[in-house]
Amino acid sequence: MKNLLKTFFFIILFLPGYLSFSQNTIIHDIPWHSDTVGMWGSGSTAWSINQIDTLVDFTIGPYSDQYSWVYTMPWPIDDSVGMIFDYGAYASMQLIFEMVGWSGGAVKVNYPTKIQMDFPPNGSFSNGSWVTIPSEYREQDTIVHPTDYDNWDIYADWPDAGKIELFINMDVQAHADLIYSNPSDPFNITWDTLHVFEPININLDTFDIFLVDLVNGEYVIPWVAYHVDPFTGNTIIDSVYFLHDSIGWPLQFPPIFYDLIGISGDISIPDIQNYTKWIENEQRLYTWGNDEYLHINLDIIKFVEM
Repeated sequence: MKNLLKTFFFIILFLPGYLSFSQNTIIHDIPWHSDTVGMWGSGSTAWSINQIDTLVDFTIGPYSDQYSWVYTMPWPIDDSVGMIFDYGAYASMQLIFEMVGWSGGAVKVNYPTKIQMDFPPNGSFSNGSWVTIPSEYREQDTIVHPTDYDNWDIYADWPDAGKIELFINMDVQAHADLIYSNPSDPFNITWDTLHVFEPININLDTFDIFLVDLVNGEYVIPWVAYHVDPFTGNTIIDSVYFLHDSIGWPLQFPPIFYDLIGISGDISIPDIQNYTKWIENEQRLYTWGNDEYLHINLDIIKFVEM
């Protein structure tokens, strides 16, 4: 009985001191999540390429003039005879490259964490003194930590639709006319026009040389129709034209392009597969992806000799 009282008395004396200096540990679960993180920097919500380059831009003219050799006949004819030369010319052209509409791109992140903070024991510091509160955090992962209730995840939505276009705006006008009188009937002189050349009037507005429109599923590319002579084995070009069609992927350049100018290749729709990883020692989530959607083969010697 005496030993029991001593033990009880010791516990009563020890316990208040132990409680007054016990460390307080607090654990918070923070289920951080977002579907609106910009892929292209802090605060960004979208990314786009709006590249419009005017590669060629020139204007000639307008030039025009008129030279006349006209003689007025006296009475009783009282009319004019002669010749007038009239000409004019104007030309303008723009060659424009556009790469537009490749917009979007966002990151969806699920980043549940456990944050542990260790507060110093009661009575181990005085009023007004600095204290250190150690803290650490980790991501939740039910595979590594079966008692966790959530998992980290990151998903990247890459932009994969837009338009690439190379087009011409062209306006060409020219004429050269010889206007002359017909004196076959002196009392009824008429005037006729003789075109030195047929008047030229070319007006091309956004004439596509090359177009790949992934949004609307259209393309325009230069194309070559050809055949091989069965006797000589030579390649015979039948026609050169622009191919318009709905897109079928991959889009391949005609094989004869390589024979003619040393270029071949294909282009397909970018389809970027995502890969994610948690870097423990950096406590970061990573996502990355790539897609080889453009292949170009170039014979530099043949290309230079073109």
